[in-house]
Amino acid sequence: MKTEEILRRLEEIEARAEKATPGPWHREYDDLTEEELIEPTGYSGYGKGAANVYADGDFIAACREDTPWLCQVVRQLVARLEKVEAVAEAAKGLIEEVKAPNYGVEREGSSIAFWERLDVLEEALAALEEGSDAS
Repeated sequence: MKTEEILRRLEEIEARAEKATPGPWHREYDDLTEEELIEPTGYSGYGKGAANVYADGDFIAACREDTPWLCQVVRQLVARLEKVEAVAEAAKGLIEEVKAPNYGVEREGSSIAFWERLDVLEEALAALEEGSDAS
């Protein structure tokens, strides 16, 4: 799935969520109609404070397709993240190895571009680690 497709779909989901009545929601049995209802907590019936019925309906109806899709995207992202972390670990190991005194490559007398690229890679890996606090 392409990034722009994912972002477009996420915008659609977010728009439905934004239009729907804020939660939390709950299930309730209506004795009068003998129906099971799903409604926002604090729902005050018709009139002032009433739920946004049409937007809520759109939100609820779309959840059946949105939820599995979101789960699939998250699983794909987790799988990709695991691969990125493996590559990052391999790159860190390579950097440590190259920078080790006994590796045979000294900064002095070596290509400046090589060491600059190595520094950029090291900075990128550090930034990647900074962004991984969600785990």
